[in-house]
Amino acid sequence: MPPTGALAAGVVQDAAYWRAICPKLHVGGERQVLSDSSPLSKSQEKELRRRLDEDGYVQLTREEVGCGIEMAAKLVEAVTTLKEKGWPPSFIMMYDEALDVTARAAMVAQVITGNRSIMDIQASHVSPDSGNKGFAPHRDRPFGEKEAKEAPASFKSATHKYSNMPKFCTCWIGLSSCQPDNGCLYVVPKSADHGYQKGDSLSLESPNAVAPDQWGLRMSPIGRHFSPNPSI
Repeated sequence: MPPTGALAAGVVQDAAYWRAICPKLHVGGERQVLSDSSPLSKSQEKELRRRLDEDGYVQLTREEVGCGIEMAAKLVEAVTTLKEKGWPPSFIMMYDEALDVTARAAMVAQVITGNRSIMDIQASHVSPDSGNKGFAPHRDRPFGEKEAKEAPASFKSATHKYSNMPKFCTCWIGLSSCQPDNGCLYVVPKSADHGYQKGDSLSLESPNAVAPDQWGLRMSPIGRHFSPNPSI
């Protein structure tokens, strides 16, 4: 909750309240600059689809997601301000600019994979200097025994228009400069992830349950379990 305590519904539903917090951004559809058409050419779509099939992930340019350096700087400032005001970073989605960037990324993902976005959106403020970390190793699909059984079906069939494309697709947009020593997210290539297409058999449920603090366990390329928790 904001540090000032509970706010009346009418206050937080008033666009003026959010404009006052981040006056450099827009609220309520005041700013709509992105086109409804894909920013990619057919050859770009084909190449990105090939890379996703081969590597399990693709990297997009600033232009492809409509988030240049100036836009990213505005959003970083807004996320920081929201955090200082006591609001979770995900409230950046109150602003048109954040919605525009998200819509562009969703559009690109759709033309590559055929997946329509469910707009399950989360924003984070991660400060390595404060000891903050990102997520433990995971995949954005069912976990454990359920994943092992259903993983093959989480890809489109070979006869589908978007053959072999994953049905689960997550876009991550880094707003600040991320390097290997300060980034909160790493991507394991398909070639190094034995469970990418087959899934893993580890589970939080019987009969193959692991301890709750080991939920991030996965099989490494050499066949041994590893955990993001160094004490395990």
